[in-house]
Amino acid sequence: MKKNLIVTAIGLVLTIPAVATQKCIQWDWTDTQLESAQVEIAGPMWEIYIPETDQLFKGYGFMSETDGDVAEYISLSDTPSENIWCWCALSKPFHTLFIYFGQPMFSGPGECSQSCAYDFQHNADFREKIKDNWD
Repeated sequence: MKKNLIVTAIGLVLTIPAVATQKCIQWDWTDTQLESAQVEIAGPMWEIYIPETDQLFKGYGFMSETDGDVAEYISLSDTPSENIWCWCALSKPFHTLFIYFGQPMFSGPGECSQSCAYDFQHNADFREKIKDNWD
């Protein structure tokens, strides 16, 4: 009897249709709101918060030995001086592929992530490229 209940329970669970949920992400700020957003950089991670719309964007920037356009993965050299190309990705509110940035605009620690955050905040074409390459 106990086996029959377990088998019935398993069968019931397997026959319940899976219901997927989705969350609509509003991509509706003004350039002025984005220009005045709060930006934080911590190593390879960056965050941009728009208080007026209560939107938080998180991303990261990594230096790689290869250039390109869009990539699922990037390669890192064991020799840091060979990692000269900056790649950016968004991790919140959704994940994106790596978007090639090129040479970072800034120098020093976090140069790539700072460049990614700056372009996300100030460059509409870069934002569209990130938005169009979600993972």
